[in-house]
Amino acid sequence: MAESTHFSDTFFKHKNKVQIVYFSGTGGAARVALSFEKIFTEKGIEVVKIPLDVQEAGYQQTPAIENFVGLLVLIFPVHAFDAPAPVYEWITGIPEGKGLPCAVISVSGGGERWPNTGCRAGCIECLENKGYNPFYERMLVMPSNIFIATKEQLAVQLLKILPLKVELSIDEILSGVRIRSKKPLSANILAAFSKMEKRKAKEFGRDFEGA
Repeated sequence: MAESTHFSDTFFKHKNKVQIVYFSGTGGAARVALSFEKIFTEKGIEVVKIPLDVQEAGYQQTPAIENFVGLLVLIFPVHAFDAPAPVYEWITGIPEGKGLPCAVISVSGGGERWPNTGCRAGCIECLENKGYNPFYERMLVMPSNIFIATKEQLAVQLLKILPLKVELSIDEILSGVRIRSKKPLSANILAAFSKMEKRKAKEFGRDFEGA
């Protein structure tokens, strides 16, 4: 259950520029990022969009926070109940945030239900430790393309309503609404599992390359 209170501090100093940083992997989060870019642009706000996927056009080895950015939007799919490893690696490499407001958007086929409920907690904590202000978080549901595919009719409906959900989130963000979820009691256990999964995934990748 998310806690929603109005964010009464000065929102962001330079509303004319938003930086969207995203990791996708299979394309769902990339579609969400594109929708955020389109709707922000329609509202007259300049957008800088940077992918963390090596295969995406515009990928940079060490993507940084652009000058004069007033808001950071971080978008990623849920991997093993958590943010993917490239998201944490990127956060580790960025400079101190100096209070820069952030919106953290997770994407999944299962939605905001256990065990996904703690999927943003780790990267939000990392952002806070680096001086950023993640005042807004939200889960967006996209068609599942891993393990069990979403039925075609439902998948079409999810894609149709995506722009409406994104616009709702953007309106909340621009109005300064603070939405943060309570960290679930199981978050630490799930975080330990996720760390193990990330380590094993890298080992599997190295073994695969050497095969």
